[in-house]
Amino acid sequence: MLAPHREETVGVVVESMYNWYRLVDGLMGAGFQMNLVNPSVIKKYEGVKHSGDFGDAAYVP
Repeated sequence: MLAPHREETVGVVVESMYNWYRLVDGLMGAGFQMNLVNPSVIKKYEGVKHSGDFGDAAYVP
């Protein structure tokens, strides 16, 4: 899914969630720079956290 965008991808940000390490291990193994973050401390996303993943995933800054 990220392969077509490899050239323009500087890094990937992943929220610490259940089993986050599996995703991070796979992406690191594929050569992507990883950053683990807590979205509640990112000012840009302050107040947009919803109760479900579908609502959170639909947010476009």
